[in-house]
This record gives sequence, structure tokens and C-alpha cells, in this order.
Amino acid sequence: MVGALRNYCNREGQTADLCNLLVEAQMGPPRLVSRQPLERCSRAKKLDFDQAERLVSAYLGGESIAAIAKELGVHRTTVGDHLTRAGIEKRSKSMSSAQIEGAAQDYVSGQSLEEIGKRLCFDSTTVLKELRQRGVQMRDTHGRERL
Repeated sequence: MVGALRNYCNREGQTADLCNLLVEAQMGPPRLVSRQPLERCSRAKKLDFDQAERLVSAYLGGESIAAIAKELGVHRTTVGDHLTRAGIEKRSKSMSSAQIEGAAQDYVSGQSLEEIGKRLCFDSTTVLKELRQRGVQMRDTHGRERL
């Protein structure tokens, strides 16, 4: 095989190194290589009953899955799994049509994007994006209508 590498490969230096390694392996006594023990993988953190209850109440209180996961030191899928087992329906990541319609009415009546976002548990930029897509006339930052 090394001969084939020598004939069909432009990597002469690497082929020569491989040949030398093969010769050493065939001639010399076997060398014992000390191995370090493999590190154990860390196990996933199990939440106790009280933590799981706090997780559910925090989510129902409006906290995001990512924030809860960071607080508890677990992965966000762990938080999602606990919510599913508790029978909690997860909040949608995007606004529904009914929410957008309500947000548009609230915005036209004078509410700020921040107030609407907090009420609907969305960021104000998400509300802004959805309202712009619906063609709602936006006010400037001082509440005046834009021309």
C-alpha cells in the first residue's frame, strides 16, 4: 500500500514518514502507550419537585423558556419537556392573526408598542414588524403621525 502511495501521490514527505513508521513498527519492540482515563460525560441535571413547580409557575408568569433554563442551569429542551409533562401549552413564537388585529386596534387607539408587547408577551419589535406587515400607519417616537 505504501508503494501505491509513493507511485500515485505527490506527497513524498508524508509517504516517506509513513514508510519510516512502518519500518519502526516491524523492527522495534512493541511500545506501551500510557492512556489517560477518559473523562466522564457530565450527566444531565435532574430537577427536583420544587424546582419543577417553580419552573411551571415562572413560565405561567410570563418568563421565557430560555430565561428559566439559564436560571436553573439546564437546557431549554429540559424546561420544555417539564412543561409538556405538566400539561402546559407552550406559547407560540409568533403572533396569531387575532393578536395582530388586537394589537393594531390598540396601537391606533394610542397604546405604545412596548405596552402592547408586554400585554401579549412579545417583544415590541415583534409587534412593530407585524403591524408594519399589516400596513398600519406608524407614529414617530413622540406619538405624532408620520407624514
